[in-house]
Amino acid sequence: MMTSFSKNHNKLSINNITAYDKITIGVIVVVIAMVLSLIVTGINENERDNVQQVKKQMERMSQSYETQLDRYVMNKISLLQYMQTFPDIYNMDWNTQKKFLQDRSKQLGFHHIFIMDNRGYGYYLEDNVIKNQSNEPFYKDVFSKEVLITEPFSDPEKMLTIITMCVAIHNNGQRVGAICGTIDINELKGIIAGNEVIAKGNFALLNRASTYNRQGEYLAGTDVEEQDIYDKVSIFDKEEKDRIHNKLDIIHTTMESGKNIFGSITIEGEEYYAYVTCLEEYDWIVVQYIKKSTVLDATEHKYFLLIALMVIIILLTVIAFTIISDFLKDNKRLCTDAMTGCNNRLACDTYLNKLENHYWESISIVFFDLNNFKYANDVFGHDNGDRLLKILAEALEKTFGADGTVFRLGGDEFVSVGIDRTENAINESWEELQRLLAEESSKLDFNYQISASYGYAIRHNGSYENLHTLMERADRAMYDYKESWKKEHHSYR
Repeated sequence: MMTSFSKNHNKLSINNITAYDKITIGVIVVVIAMVLSLIVTGINENERDNVQQVKKQMERMSQSYETQLDRYVMNKISLLQYMQTFPDIYNMDWNTQKKFLQDRSKQLGFHHIFIMDNRGYGYYLEDNVIKNQSNEPFYKDVFSKEVLITEPFSDPEKMLTIITMCVAIHNNGQRVGAICGTIDINELKGIIAGNEVIAKGNFALLNRASTYNRQGEYLAGTDVEEQDIYDKVSIFDKEEKDRIHNKLDIIHTTMESGKNIFGSITIEGEEYYAYVTCLEEYDWIVVQYIKKSTVLDATEHKYFLLIALMVIIILLTVIAFTIISDFLKDNKRLCTDAMTGCNNRLACDTYLNKLENHYWESISIVFFDLNNFKYANDVFGHDNGDRLLKILAEALEKTFGADGTVFRLGGDEFVSVGIDRTENAINESWEELQRLLAEESSKLDFNYQISASYGYAIRHNGSYENLHTLMERADRAMYDYKESWKKEHHSYR
């Protein structure tokens, strides 16, 4: 069943990330097209212009992957914040949490997820153990912040480097622990590598968070072996004799100053142009570098460069759209009620949060539930009860979904949220809904009259009423209607 999000141009998207991803794809394509144009028009320009062009390309790459890294990290934090709202999490019952996490950790894209309580006991689902970490620095870091993003930790034995993200868990206003998720550093490597648009260019992702890591150890890179990444190989001088072959002053300067720098470096006697980006949010730096000979010989290899760039464009486009397609499927699954195909409670909460400050628009909320639904379940069976819910959902999409968005909150409770929808429009949709339900009742193979109760509330433009308060008003109106219906039909079910 199609949801009304795709049918109504005047409503907000449930997920800004989806829209943002689409925009990002367009920006990537436009930027790459611009790079192609610059290379074609500047192919016969002098050496200085070629160097400046490389610098601009690297700056664009830096901005692009910084944006994507921020979006990736914030998306993971948002998922943890969503999970910590469930009672299964904040009640701090290990057995309940274990089942809850087992059902969700894989689909949310974390390497593993674990819970830590206020005493410092952490439940690790992956190893099925509870660890006492109350005396470890990690425990102090977790409970010093509401949101924590750690520096990467390497485990050579497992061939794994991970970053841990933690979000505080609260119950009735009291902090009771933290929910933490880890991601593999190779996912970040993929984000940066996916932005590589300079022919024969390389990058290295380094950690600058601690004194030891200021030695310049690799976290990820395009020119190191997998084993080297986890063994923390340094690109800086390890012995006196190496200093003759390596000159990396701009990398040292960026680590100390935190400023992005473009310049020259020498690695193993080979000269490179390099752009060093400092990601202050995460205490990492990214070094993009390209051989000087490649830049200076660009005029002699213009056809090769153009072909290479066209291939990269195709690959990047395929990869980007694949990522977006997978994300859209996961997001749709997360925000869709599995049985009816309607948007679910998570989608409703997200949508209302986006509309909360839209005071210039009139927002209407209509509540529904089936009459005598428990009776139908008890007498005709739950399969028929599910059938009734699907009938109601489809009827709501045809009526209140035409000028609003329909959500299933749970059980037989549904909600429609509309923008600039009048009371007359609501009443007309209600009459049409009753007609459709009566029509569907005649098609049932068991004796049951499908009917629903409803109630609505409207926050007119210019009003500052909280939308959750508006929800409560609509809910009360629906229950008032239901009580009147029971009295009229002598129903106490």
